[in-house]
Amino acid sequence: MLKGPIRRILAWITVAVAAVVVVGAVGSIVRLLSDRPRAVARGLQIVPPEANLCPGQTVDFETDPPLSDVEWAATGGGEISPEGRYVAGDIPGDYEVQVAGPGGERGRALVHVLPCTPTPTPTLLQRWAWAAVLCFGLSRS
Repeated sequence: MLKGPIRRILAWITVAVAAVVVVGAVGSIVRLLSDRPRAVARGLQIVPPEANLCPGQTVDFETDPPLSDVEWAATGGGEISPEGRYVAGDIPGDYEVQVAGPGGERGRALVHVLPCTPTPTPTLLQRWAWAAVLCFGLSRS
């Protein structure tokens, strides 16, 4: 049998090892509990999920499932009404529309504002030339 100071040293080493094991176990439990997924609010889908618009064009967004008590928000590039009608701004780019439901549900959609060019309208001379072609044909033989 061990006697005196050696026995006390071994007892303290045993206590220290036991303390390290307990602290390690507690740390593992804390990590396990903190890594568990938290309750996440159900998501809302926005319909349409993506839209391509020219400046000034509009699109009506809706939620799926349909909800009336939601808050709409637009991140630059346009404005959105409380009913979900988005009006594209003048600056082309990719923007986001967000919706928040009464129970914390959230959703988002993308809006691409494209640099559209207006459709040219024919001038009076072009109309007259086209009418002449239709009436008289391209060539007289």
